[in-house]
Amino acid sequence: MSQKKYIYNPTQARYYIEHGVLPLDVDIHYGTMKKFWVFDTAASAKVYDMWCIKCEEFKRNKKG
Repeated sequence: MSQKKYIYNPTQARYYIEHGVLPLDVDIHYGTMKKFWVFDTAASAKVYDMWCIKCEEFKRNKKG
């Protein structure tokens, strides 16, 4: 059974898709009415690491 990663950040979801990781599903949370994307955790691991590096670089540049 594969694990799933739920992404509520549209910018992050777009980044995953642009880097070749397609969502398993797209839905709306019934409580918050926020859209979310569902990705396979193993299939998105490399892109997740790339996203984290990009976020760290952004934070460093913002401070400087």
